[in-house]
Amino acid sequence: MDVTLERIVSLITRFGVYSSALLLSLGLSMRFTAPSWRLGDIVIQLGFITLISTPIAAVASLAILSAIKRDVKLTLTSILVLLILLLGIALGAI
Repeated sequence: MDVTLERIVSLITRFGVYSSALLLSLGLSMRFTAPSWRLGDIVIQLGFITLISTPIAAVASLAILSAIKRDVKLTLTSILVLLILLLGIALGAI
């Protein structure tokens, strides 16, 4: 895999994990300290959605970027992994 592809996928993954951790910790602190606990629950749900969508975004970007680079094996592998992830979410396995 190309160094730029690795760097882009790494940045997407890192950003997703950090933003998810930030949202989850912010939501938990709001949940237990704020008078309106509903807002904290919404922020916690956003954190979980971010955590779940991070690998999907990383694999989708890898598929697109490898298709642009015309790497057929990596593109097909990324598309297969993306389909498995989406199928798992659709069936409720993840």
